[in-house]
Amino acid sequence: MNMILNDKCIPKMKESKANSSNLIFAVLPYFLSNGGISYNSGKIVSVNKGNWDKPNSREYVLTFTKAWLSECKRVMKYNASIFITGTHHNIFDVGHILKELNFTVINLITWEKLGPPPFIVKINFGLVLKYKLNYDYTFSIDDKGTSDVIKLSSVTLKEKNMRNFQR
Repeated sequence: MNMILNDKCIPKMKESKANSSNLIFAVLPYFLSNGGISYNSGKIVSVNKGNWDKPNSREYVLTFTKAWLSECKRVMKYNASIFITGTHHNIFDVGHILKELNFTVINLITWEKLGPPPFIVKINFGLVLKYKLNYDYTFSIDDKGTSDVIKLSSVTLKEKNMRNFQR
């Protein structure tokens, strides 16, 4: 099954068979909609993305995170992998819950943004956790370990304009 699910994740995964996925790449809410501000194209804008990104409470965020990760675990095959994007605001809570659910950490990958746009605070990285349910081997290319820093060039204007693309 090759598919991208762009929906409420828990009900959608409940429709999937157990042990059916080789890989999950999760882009979760960062829960940063708190009335703050950011920069976009040189203008000050609200960080509020919508109700789906507002943290009701820390307990809500942790409960939600454990619920969707439990569903991921149910649909993952024995040697499946999961990549989870996050920021310093949420990724360590995600990592803690992954350990509670007996996932094995493979790596914490940093995406370094080269030449990021101006921001209130200069942050030019993102974090990705890579976990496996059962870790039986180490992956390498030409006997070289894989790097935990991935450098990303600036997003092109064409890519920025694809934000609201239709499928």
